[in-house]
Amino acid sequence: MPSGFDRGFIPVIHAGRDDRPDELDTVCAAETVAEALGRLGFNSEVCRVGLDLSVLRQVAARQPVCIFNLVDAIEGDDSLIGLAPAVLEHLGVPFTGCGAEAFSGTVSKLRTKQKLELLGIPTAPWSEDGRACNPAKRYIVKSDRQHGSLGMDGGSVVSGAEAANEITSRSVRFSGRFFAEEFIDGREFNVALIGERDRFRVLPIQEIDFTGFPEDRARIVDYGAKWDEGDIGFRTTNRKFGLELNEPALGEKLVSLSEQVWEAFSLTGYARVDFRIADGHPYILEVNANPAIAPDAGFAAAAAQAGINYDDLIERIVAIAKSTDNQPLAGAARTTVQVVRSAPATTGDVEWRCDVRASDVDAVSDLVRATGFFHEDETAIAAELVQERLNKGAASGYEFLIAEVGGRIAGYACFGKIDGTADAFDLYWIAVDPALQGRGLGRKILRYAETVMRDMGASKVYIDTSSSDTYRSTRAFYNAMGYTEAARLADFYKEGDGKVIFVSTLLPAPLCV
Repeated sequence: MPSGFDRGFIPVIHAGRDDRPDELDTVCAAETVAEALGRLGFNSEVCRVGLDLSVLRQVAARQPVCIFNLVDAIEGDDSLIGLAPAVLEHLGVPFTGCGAEAFSGTVSKLRTKQKLELLGIPTAPWSEDGRACNPAKRYIVKSDRQHGSLGMDGGSVVSGAEAANEITSRSVRFSGRFFAEEFIDGREFNVALIGERDRFRVLPIQEIDFTGFPEDRARIVDYGAKWDEGDIGFRTTNRKFGLELNEPALGEKLVSLSEQVWEAFSLTGYARVDFRIADGHPYILEVNANPAIAPDAGFAAAAAQAGINYDDLIERIVAIAKSTDNQPLAGAARTTVQVVRSAPATTGDVEWRCDVRASDVDAVSDLVRATGFFHEDETAIAAELVQERLNKGAASGYEFLIAEVGGRIAGYACFGKIDGTADAFDLYWIAVDPALQGRGLGRKILRYAETVMRDMGASKVYIDTSSSDTYRSTRAFYNAMGYTEAARLADFYKEGDGKVIFVSTLLPAPLCV
């Protein structure tokens, strides 16, 4: 960002204190977000919110571009998490993250579970007072409204016979309402989502890895495992990715359920859905309308897996806030955001270009052939599209993004607007030199191609591929990049080899002001 370039004022508000690790994490996150906003060219400062909410009116009076909302527990009380969004909506100021309706619907875990059950969305069975618990089963006793695993430790998992007493004990110790939830002794996943109310994306799914956890300790991310650096759970609880590639069917289940949750709870901006899996069946534990956004938190890690660095993540969150104002979009007319189209940035030793040269005809042919995924007639078509672009320019309808390493083509994408549509694009080709696969280049090419398409007015991108086992990794790649299966045409290419059509709704681009 050029020196002195001011894109406007974006204050970061929070309610964190320095008397607990989870509260201090919010304070540090607010400072980190403000620093990122500064690097992005915004004027930013950190403002703490307490029970006196007049600070919100004060920052609103300064006509901010938007307000970056990190308000969680006010004066240590998570039940007040929806106050700041409600006041900002009253003042008509755009802000990041979920709106007051989403916070109101998710602040109580019990109320969340009741709504999930009503909608037929699977959630673990529970008992409000523990008296209905099955003595033969194990239960986890947790706070209804306190988040960040407060009030949860190794003794939180008890037998059904002990649940009622444990609820009473913890309600007294931690001054709040507790309840018992059937303990799903299985794998745990976090699904991060980002976008507008009717246009959002599921980021790569994160699994909590308990491999190194002490054998005599329940596999849960309790308060010590989450916040205490001296706790062995903190040191042995890790995260891992790759579910979409390794277990696509399970990944699709979690994505589908997360989409239902996004709509049911009027989520917008960014949020997280937490799951436990038992015998292949997913159960939703919690809906987090204000997940941790620090650089070392799971949400930022999921974004990084999708090729979104921290500053880009912050800018995307800001862009969404400016485009939606946290209000329902149903029935609203779609507005087109004008952005400055620029060439993709250089990343490492990769050089990027959108122009096509005569030498690319043979180079693309050789690259496509080397992947081993395409027949010779398909390879010929890939080369013909390059020639078509050379002959007719933009009138050909084919756009290219080419990645070069050491002066030769290392990968490329070919795409174009679908005739007869308002803003839909086809991604015709994407290929990477086999010698460079596994280094994230394919992800970078796809993300940069999406940027170019978005700047050309695209809101949806479609990709066709084969349903055969040969292309299983290709389909998993598209899933991991946020694309969902829109249609499947049986026996399209030949008997037993159908066409699978994927689609992704592009997030709004960062605005240039």
